[in-house]
Amino acid sequence: MNPNFGLIILKIMKPFDERLSSILNVAKELIFVECNYSGQLEKYVTDTCGLKYNKEITIKHLRKYDLFPFFLEDFESLLQ
Repeated sequence: MNPNFGLIILKIMKPFDERLSSILNVAKELIFVECNYSGQLEKYVTDTCGLKYNKEITIKHLRKYDLFPFFLEDFESLLQ
């Protein structure tokens, strides 16, 4: 376990937990992992938390929409 990394799994979108905003706004880098083409979760969270206005955060995403699960190899391009 690396203490420099964290994982947040959102189970409920509304009502939006405001504690999440304070956690995300101090992060250096965020990676949204989604199983859809358009990145609905990324857009909702960045808009709700105002992350697109925070220039200190690097936001990346990994999206799959081919019904296959995520594999370690999928994440290698993000970790470079």
